[in-house]
Amino acid sequence: MVLESSGQLLSMPVAAVFRLFLGQLAAYPLLLVYQRFFRRCRDPIQHTFLTASGLALSYWSIGEDALVHACVTLTGNYLIIRCASARVLVPISAAFNLGYLIAGYLAMTVDGFDTTWTIPQSGLCLRMIGEQYIGSMLALTTNLIEWDMEGA
Repeated sequence: MVLESSGQLLSMPVAAVFRLFLGQLAAYPLLLVYQRFFRRCRDPIQHTFLTASGLALSYWSIGEDALVHACVTLTGNYLIIRCASARVLVPISAAFNLGYLIAGYLAMTVDGFDTTWTIPQSGLCLRMIGEQYIGSMLALTTNLIEWDMEGA
């Protein structure tokens, strides 16, 4: 009943609302599994579990497009980090991530709301920009401290 009214309100099929809702709720049991079995494991094992469970949930909730576009975004951000200096990292990252997201919105425009890869992509976009901002601030702060110590 609630899912049907939600589907009508959002002009989406009930199955799409149901999958999106269950995909969000599935994070809680996965958190319990992580806390119980993986929390004290070495980092590579934790990262493997979190990556595999996140990709599986994304594939089940949204579909193959979510995986493809997440990989494109992560690869693009990796190349930006490797090639750009700390001073221009955030503007380049923001331009890439926001440009890719807006292009996705324009390409996926429909009359009603639909569950497409742009839903998780918006969160990934903001996360990548934020992480690179923090990383560039740390790099610039470290460089300023080293420069100050050399000058003293």
